[in-house]
Amino acid sequence: MDPLPTTTTTTMNPFEIPSTMNPSIDRIVFQIEQLGGVINELSYSLNEAVGELSGRAQETVQNLQDEFTSNKTGVPDMLSTVSDKFNDWPVTPFLVVCVTGLILIVVGLIFLCSKGVAYWTENRYKRYIKSDPSDIENL
Repeated sequence: MDPLPTTTTTTMNPFEIPSTMNPSIDRIVFQIEQLGGVINELSYSLNEAVGELSGRAQETVQNLQDEFTSNKTGVPDMLSTVSDKFNDWPVTPFLVVCVTGLILIVVGLIFLCSKGVAYWTENRYKRYIKSDPSDIENL
């Protein structure tokens, strides 16, 4: 016998049919009507959201078209300014310097790689070949 009686309270979901209760036709019709109302409200809110989204998409497309049409007039001006500024700039000497620099960088990398490989092999094989100072004297 429990000293304190325990009570259980359950909250009933209007869309849930408990297994212990024998539902009536009126209750089922009420639940179907409620579900139909919820679906109807959802469809209205989705229609509003889709309408707002399509309005924003049309606005974005219009903004992009306006930007592209307004920038078409600025491109020839920019190209003429660039050609005026760099018209007398020596291109051939610049290319010669770039190619020479690239060759020097490649030669430097090859040199560093060969020095690294030589250092690595020297250290790797140093522990395998033991040499004494007397080895040189015996030659």
